[in-house]
Amino acid sequence: MRTTNVGHQMLEIAIEDSVIADFPGVQVAALRVSIEDQANLASLRRELSPRLESAAAALAEFEPITSMPEIACWREAYQKLGVKPSKFASSIEALLRRAKKEDIAEIGIPAVDLYNAISILHRAPLGAYDTSKLSDAPLVLRKARPEIDVFAPLGSTADRFPLNPALVVYGQEDTVLCWGFNSRDSEVSAVDDASQQILFFSEATDADGAARSVAALEELANLVAAAGGETNPVVCLDAVTSSGRV
Repeated sequence: MRTTNVGHQMLEIAIEDSVIADFPGVQVAALRVSIEDQANLASLRRELSPRLESAAAALAEFEPITSMPEIACWREAYQKLGVKPSKFASSIEALLRRAKKEDIAEIGIPAVDLYNAISILHRAPLGAYDTSKLSDAPLVLRKARPEIDVFAPLGSTADRFPLNPALVVYGQEDTVLCWGFNSRDSEVSAVDDASQQILFFSEATDADGAARSVAALEELANLVAAAGGETNPVVCLDAVTSSGRV
């Protein structure tokens, strides 16, 4: 994988101790990239179509789809969050359910379409933030603080995504950037088709998931580099190394 130093101020990221206590096998993998024109990613996404078709066909063996280990682990995790996994799906469950129905729609934002495709191929949750929309405060995977936190869910309303003290979120100060590990992003930091500085994340709660997350981000880094972008190395946080910079 070709890596270069994305020339912008480093951002501190961390996992809160309370999350590690509930999920000892937790890992957060992060990749920071810079790309001047996302249009260069669109052709790379199209080249993945044959692999995506094969990946979707392979899902037919799982009935119900919740029997997949890659989904079952997140359903188990969501039960600890105080939410119903049948009502609030993890990002990877939502994507794989659609893929099984041969629904691999693109939304027209090349960076998002590309990371969704990589997510399906590696069966690992992926998300992204536009770093130009973030503050300089540390970005922390932590428990929600319903009394002070604010969440503006992308494409929805806050009342449909209630906060509770057991819920794990990504947050900067009092702003929630992603709800339920990876279920719903905030409109505050969402990647759009003009985004040039992007921070990709992938989460796991066990060793198998951690390996899939890293493989997914490494392939994504290679594709961004092939499109003329710059990437930093993938940074991994876990119970041993719970903070770093990206």
